[in-house]
Amino acid sequence: MMKTIITFFLLLFAAQSVLSQVDKIAKEVESIVLLRSQNDDHKNHIKNFFEHYNQAKPIGSEDLIRDYTGICIETFPEKKSLLFPAKYSVDFPSEDSRTSYFNLNPVETSISKNENSGEYLKLFLENSSKASKTDYFLSLKYVDSDKKGKAERMDDQLVIADDDFLSFLKIKDQKIYGISFSLMALKSKNLTESEIRMYIFDQNLISADDYMMIQLENSRKKKYNKTKVQRETYPLYHDYRVDELRTALRDLIGDAPYSSDQILIKYVSNLKNKLERTNIAGYAEELSYFAALKIDKKYKEGNEEAIVNINHTALHSLADISIGKKEYQQAEKYLLKALTEFPLYSLSGTTSEKDANRIEYDLAKVYQKLERKDEAYGYLLALINSQWYYSSAEKEITALLGSDDKNTLKKDIDKALKTFNVRPNYFQEFTFRGNKIVFWNGFPLDKKSFSENITETEFYKSLKS
Repeated sequence: MMKTIITFFLLLFAAQSVLSQVDKIAKEVESIVLLRSQNDDHKNHIKNFFEHYNQAKPIGSEDLIRDYTGICIETFPEKKSLLFPAKYSVDFPSEDSRTSYFNLNPVETSISKNENSGEYLKLFLENSSKASKTDYFLSLKYVDSDKKGKAERMDDQLVIADDDFLSFLKIKDQKIYGISFSLMALKSKNLTESEIRMYIFDQNLISADDYMMIQLENSRKKKYNKTKVQRETYPLYHDYRVDELRTALRDLIGDAPYSSDQILIKYVSNLKNKLERTNIAGYAEELSYFAALKIDKKYKEGNEEAIVNINHTALHSLADISIGKKEYQQAEKYLLKALTEFPLYSLSGTTSEKDANRIEYDLAKVYQKLERKDEAYGYLLALINSQWYYSSAEKEITALLGSDDKNTLKKDIDKALKTFNVRPNYFQEFTFRGNKIVFWNGFPLDKKSFSENITETEFYKSLKS
């Protein structure tokens, strides 16, 4: 679309004027803005902007390859202009895209709403070099954009076009001056109705060292956001451990009696590719078989963790697959088996505890999805005693309370605390509203400490009021 519109204007203005197409449009924009700003608070800044813009030269590609900070004056038909901080950013080609994107955007925090940005804007207009000393600049320089602006050639000048705006950029004394306006307003020959933006960016505010840090940080954020989407779409707690199944199973089928299990050998041969969150659901049939294997105790005696954990890893992965598919009854079944029948075996107590706590937290979530609120309460009460999830559990149980009767809930919790019992292998249990809650805890608990961990929370205290 962007190229089509730009090509349209190249044809429209060809041979019509001694002025270039870009200059002709820029002059029209200037006339519109100066007319709008006759009684505007930023009238002098706007006039000063166009004086510099008209003296500046078209920008070259070498000046488009760095991030810059600056300001934006935004004007509208029949409304006063607004002043914003602004950021110019570059996204270079990556594994997800072979295209470079160039983005200039106002950072939508006006001087009237944010005192920190107000100090930055004031100093930038007075002496832009001083703006880098403000606290606001420290956050502004890391701002990135979701826009996908592309650099195009228009009348042999570089312009930036995204889905909404066309921007002309010029440079003078290491400052970049840009005007942006609506592509649709331009296409309909109605620029007088367009929102028009004027940008000033100082090339010196962000140092070379800062720029490298910005690129690293934004790359980290993009990678995190990408994996966050994957984590939400394909939940898998054992994202790294799951591929150990392939190695462990290949070792296992080398030993009797597994070497004569033709179904097992067939399923293991299916695991040709690395197992990860995006493909694990395709191996649900194989995982179900692995989950039911009887693993000889000699592997535990030899501390062969990957083999010992074949059942657990398969079950926990099946649970995550079920959660991703919203098959919560199946998820409950797999989670309970992974927690109580085949808990993660590790020489590291921390690793075992984190795994058990995560299963208990997922059980609380699953029970909420199944509208079995009492069991959700039970596992959240258990997690208040955990080392890793106590804070999340208290927040979750507070949110779960909703409009429930506080007095009744307190009485039921007090009753449940009296049922606490220690089981072998770090397991504990208690009964809440008729539901037996079995959980794993690396810290030694007794009835007194279990009760105190719960009754000293702000959540429990709120039930007394």
